[in-house]
Amino acid sequence: MCGILGIASSESLEINHEFRSALREINHRGPDFNAIWLSENKNLIFGHNRLSILDLSDKGNQPMHFKNRYSIVFNGEIYNFNELKNELKNHNYIFRSNSDTEIILAAYDLWGQDCQKKFIGMFAFSIFDSKKNILFLCRDRSGEKPLYYYFNKKRLYFSSELKSLFLFKEIKKNLNTPLLDRALTSGISSNEETFIQNIKKLPAGFSLIFDLNILSIKISKYWDIKPELKKLSLKTKKNNQIDKFSSIFQKAVERQLISDVPIGVLLSGGIDSSLVTAFASNVYSNINTFNVSFPNNISYDESKYAKTISSFFNTNHHELVIDKIEPDILEKISSIYDEPIFDSSAIPTYLIFNEAKKFSKVVLGGDGGDELFGGYGHYNKILLLKNYKKYFPFLPHNKISKILSNLLPLGAKGRHWSKLLNMDLKDNLPIIPIFFDKSEKSKLINKQNLDMKIMFDNVFENENTEDLIFSNTLHNFKNYLCENLLVKIDRASMANSIEVRSPFLDKELIEFAFYELNSNNKVNNFEKKIFLKKIASQVLPNNYNLNRKQGFVIPLNEWLQKGKWRDYFYDILILSDNFFNKKYIQTLFDLQEKGYKNAERLFGLIMISLWIKKNNISY
Repeated sequence: MCGILGIASSESLEINHEFRSALREINHRGPDFNAIWLSENKNLIFGHNRLSILDLSDKGNQPMHFKNRYSIVFNGEIYNFNELKNELKNHNYIFRSNSDTEIILAAYDLWGQDCQKKFIGMFAFSIFDSKKNILFLCRDRSGEKPLYYYFNKKRLYFSSELKSLFLFKEIKKNLNTPLLDRALTSGISSNEETFIQNIKKLPAGFSLIFDLNILSIKISKYWDIKPELKKLSLKTKKNNQIDKFSSIFQKAVERQLISDVPIGVLLSGGIDSSLVTAFASNVYSNINTFNVSFPNNISYDESKYAKTISSFFNTNHHELVIDKIEPDILEKISSIYDEPIFDSSAIPTYLIFNEAKKFSKVVLGGDGGDELFGGYGHYNKILLLKNYKKYFPFLPHNKISKILSNLLPLGAKGRHWSKLLNMDLKDNLPIIPIFFDKSEKSKLINKQNLDMKIMFDNVFENENTEDLIFSNTLHNFKNYLCENLLVKIDRASMANSIEVRSPFLDKELIEFAFYELNSNNKVNNFEKKIFLKKIASQVLPNNYNLNRKQGFVIPLNEWLQKGKWRDYFYDILILSDNFFNKKYIQTLFDLQEKGYKNAERLFGLIMISLWIKKNNISY
């Protein structure tokens, strides 16, 4: 796991203070070794910060070179590198290191750009081919590892984090208001755009070729989940599906346990992380597990469930105690994330890794389980909404929706679902969670301070009209997982120089979940995660509560009703300069004091304000 940075240009380059500063800005991603390399013809600079995980010797350092032709900077892990290494040896390749980085270079030499299809792992890398004078960038299928770039027709800049690109004077930090419009509705960023004009993301499952001979870039998709390719294994016995899942998952966990440094499991006590712990315990006895305890917030402290799992599998359990969280931690949170984040669990997530780094350099987590196997409560509600419209087509849905939404204030339970009563589910997917709809955004933005068109609607396009659960889980996989959860995990862990691995995001497991598992084996009107519960019932303790949904959360709704957290938010959103309508923000605070739940909305707004101020963003 590392931080990568590079510039490719038609003009002669030099390693200057600007580049060194940009590389230092992401030193937390790899503090073990730092290096900068300038190509022989001076048209390319690679920078690399290494977090040493595999082959701790200097033979694993980067930028790495191969055959006096290829050079690479790589962030991530190739979990099947040993299998690929054996295959490459059959083609007479000889290796000088035990690193997966060298495997990427040899694979590219043999298979060209098709090598990306062979890699199982999390990765963002750039390979320079000096003979062809081209740069090849690639990002993993789920988007676990970030890759930002800026192209001005003459130069291509790329980096693991947006904040390092901010240090190049050529790149202007102008706010991308269309993306702000979208984020204020859905709470998440885009797969391709960033909050800064002209800085892009390479989407998950895509690669980019920069041809320095003609100064052009070409972006192409090498992997995707396609609804038309769904192959429901209707003839397969359910037990065989369970066996197949167990085989794939065990292999994924085993691959991800390969490390030359201490490794553990981030154990929340929920089904996903408990299954990771169970399958990891088949490989290692007394594996390290980590959980967080909030003794001052008993109603949010569910560490006892993690202890139950730890005791059952006899893990070496570490309970990380967080007894006090001050609001000024938001300054740190806003500096960690490349773009404003609307998820307050970013706070405990950061704190967990800040403690875990004392014990382990690599941890496995349960990310992806909810998206692949239907773990969110809104999936049930979508099915109920579909049935409501099916069995009561004669009701005036539009009128009912309008009356209820007008009666219920922002933050009231059921308000959003009342607005969905009139939605056409054949063509649209509801945005869940939703932060501000069109009418609310028009009240929120002060037009005198920000010239912004409110364009983004309150729905996403449906990719598959026949299967609502397939459509919603796929949409969450491509958007909420990629642009919220994985961003949260990557930045919080790497800020503490920890590598996080996600067995649920193994390529084979993703394709099994979407192509071979029927949606009614994931979610029905009243149950969710049906298939994983079957797995869990076989491997977890008999007294384990399969209906629990566990996550690392804080009581932000309570904190924002009164006290120092409320005062901190109020000072920044009401008393400081920003482009929000202060009268409307005051209404949100008033509703919060009355018990309506707008904490996540206020959190998103304060993250925008702090991020803009810290990074001196123009708007």
